[in-house]
Amino acid sequence: MARKKYPPGESIEQLHRICDAWRRHAPDAKYGNKTLAEMQTGITGIDQKQNRLDDLDSRANAMRIERDDDIADWMEFSKFIRFGVAADPAFGEDSAFYEDLGLMRVSERKIGKEPTKETDGRQRRAS
Repeated sequence: MARKKYPPGESIEQLHRICDAWRRHAPDAKYGNKTLAEMQTGITGIDQKQNRLDDLDSRANAMRIERDDDIADWMEFSKFIRFGVAADPAFGEDSAFYEDLGLMRVSERKIGKEPTKETDGRQRRAS
């Protein structure tokens, strides 16, 4: 049978409250065959794990921001490639290179409402 899951934030807060109450009212008592010191040690371990998780979350968030900045930089740079290929007489806007960049070849563009005919499985403007 699976153990019940407890929401970490609320649960950690509640554990601290219980431990503080135990310390104030019956520090020498044992409950569930455990001492106050054992509970304090357990909560310290939980706090250390939570602090580590918070640190890792912060680092992961910083890494996501850096990654997103790098993506933005390279996406801006990629415009030079697209415009360069379009302007390059060796390739141009009707080349396979241009199409492989994810752009539509000039010969594939539909302009206005001109009728089209089927050629090689692709729609082309009627000439």
